[in-house]
Formats: sequence, structure tokens, C-alpha cells
Amino acid sequence: MTDDKKLWVGIGSPHGDDRVGWEVVQALADLDPGLRVQCLDVPIDLLDLLEGVGQLTICDACRTGDPPGAIHRWSWPCGELRRVEFMGTHDFGLVPALELADRLGLLPNDTTLFGIDVFEVRPGASLSRPLRVALPSFARIIREQRAFHFI
Repeated sequence: MTDDKKLWVGIGSPHGDDRVGWEVVQALADLDPGLRVQCLDVPIDLLDLLEGVGQLTICDACRTGDPPGAIHRWSWPCGELRRVEFMGTHDFGLVPALELADRLGLLPNDTTLFGIDVFEVRPGASLSRPLRVALPSFARIIREQRAFHFI
């Protein structure tokens, strides 16, 4: 199997703005129905998806101290990620999952993470109106920043 597959992963949960990663990759898939996307609620499940993947892009909700709606881009590895609070109800977070995948030799050399600062993450809430309205912009910005060429 070749390592030429591109995979977009949204990480989140159904709890308020934590779902923004899911929503962004779905918006990207709506732009290109052939795009390979996956939505996960547990970051460690990434390990099951990486065989043959040469380019991995991850979208997740985060808090960096910037205003809600700010988009951040990191290329793996990046020490700054240890200081970012990624959202979610998962015990095994995104950065430890990526570190494990890297140690196991599963992580593609071309791995990029996008974090979107969020307003509120609480059980039973839906995506906040400001983030919902900005979803098309998020998808467009992330698509352009990733320099992903749709086929």
C-alpha cells in the first residue's frame, strides 16, 4: 500500500463548540464529496486510521487564550502544542495520541493540526451561533492554508 492517501479528521463531541472539528471536516467534505474525512470523539482512535496515509490533517476545538473563532495551524511535531488546551471529554488527549502514533511509526511525516478557539463546551449545547455562522469561512481558510488540491 502506498502512502499517498490524504485523510482529514475532525475530533470532537456533541457538547457545544467541541463539535467544531466535526463540523469543519464535514464542510470540507461538502466542498469535495471525494474527500476522505473521519469524525472521531476519542483521539486515540486515530491510530486505527493511519495505515497508508501520507498526509494527515486534524481539526479540533481548542483554547489558546485567543478570542473564540481564532484559527491556529501547527505542523507536527510542535512543542507549542503542549500548551494548548484541546477540548473534549476524552481521557487520552490529542497530543499524547499523536506522540504515541509517532513513536509507533504510524504518523505521516506530513501531519498538520488546525485548532479553532471556542466559546463554550457544555453537555447538551449545540454549536454556538458565531461558530456556526463562521463554518464556511473556517473550511475555506483551512483548505487554503493546507494547500490541499481537490481532485
